[in-house]
Amino acid sequence: MYIKQDGAYLITVCSTDRAILTATGKQALHRAWPIYGSGIQKYFASHLPAKEAAVLNRLLRRVARDE
Repeated sequence: MYIKQDGAYLITVCSTDRAILTATGKQALHRAWPIYGSGIQKYFASHLPAKEAAVLNRLLRRVARDE
């Protein structure tokens, strides 16, 4: 899938980022998440103790809110 050709994002003028996720892109992300999420769990998160995973989760949520 070529996400630009499929209308998943637009290039636009923006002070922080030139890419905007479209409704089509959000749908594609939603469909891909089960596979992507299982990979994150298997190759990354499963190697962290619960306390460290909770700290990382909190930090990543903070970063995501700053978008």
